[in-house]
Amino acid sequence: MQTLTALERAALMVPDPITVAHDVNQTMYDALTPKPVDAEKYDLALVPQQDWNATTPDWTEQLTSIFQAVRRKYPVLPPRPSQQDIAATLALPLATTHQLIVGRIFSPSLRHAFKRRVLGSTTKAPARQAS
Repeated sequence: MQTLTALERAALMVPDPITVAHDVNQTMYDALTPKPVDAEKYDLALVPQQDWNATTPDWTEQLTSIFQAVRRKYPVLPPRPSQQDIAATLALPLATTHQLIVGRIFSPSLRHAFKRRVLGSTTKAPARQAS
């Protein structure tokens, strides 16, 4: 039986980017159709505030449901979007929201992998000298 190196074990813990992107898009589609978006009109280019006149409370509820649904499969995602996330994505295309969520899934995964000494980080970084 072959043992895996720390780098190989960490690589197994990081989800596949294509699968994550698909899962996030599917979850967004499921959460936003048929209300407020008709299934045949769903597109990542849609802007909530412009395309279906979403208000901040509406978008908060929809984005929270998306986060919670995605979190069931990827528990590294926060349970709720921040107020900054909500305000920032309300007037931007769904593609931006998609990227935000995918990024949030990978950011902790990668940090966790690096914390596990994947890169042999037991050596200390050189200290900066005062000028």
